[in-house]
Amino acid sequence: FYRAEPGFLLQGAMRAVVPPNNQTREKPAGTAMQIGHVAWAGGGAGPDLFITMSRVGGFGGSHTVWGEVTDRASLALADKLVNLPIEKGLKPGAMRMIDSPVPFTVHPAG
Repeated sequence: FYRAEPGFLLQGAMRAVVPPNNQTREKPAGTAMQIGHVAWAGGGAGPDLFITMSRVGGFGGSHTVWGEVTDRASLALADKLVNLPIEKGLKPGAMRMIDSPVPFTVHPAG
């Protein structure tokens, strides 16, 4: 994970895990994303992703939601990550980049 916006999102990338997906199905425009939704970032089809840290109105029409963080321990970990120290010297309104990006591993379900 490399970007942290408290109360909004935690963003990372799965470049080594999944190729971009050119066949996406988006929620209808205006659909609100809920806490813990996992979606492709940038309105694209990956491999950058984000986890919503709050209810976000209107994002469903431009970001494909493909997963969900549902257990309290995982949501608490995401909250801890989103509050990590960020790069110094960021201008107001700039994206908040985590000072030391956090690697993660994806395991198959099951």
